Amino acid sequence: MDLDLIFAYIVGTLAAVAVIGALVVVILAEFYALRRTIRNHRLLDSGSLMAARWWRERGATAPTIPRKW
Repeated sequence: MDLDLIFAYIVGTLAAVAVIGALVVVILAEFYALRRTIRNHRLLDSGSLMAARWWRERGATAPTIPRKW
């Protein structure tokens, strides 16, 4: 076997492992981000004080259009 061919196999294998590893990292990051988002929405929908404060800070319960006198 030629030395160039062995080198090409090694480089190709390492590149494949790197791509698969990057995909695993991205999939795990998305999975945990989704879990965190669902948990935060459940906490906000539970009727807690944090949910009320969250809505007040965004003006969802206050009128957003000023009245004309």
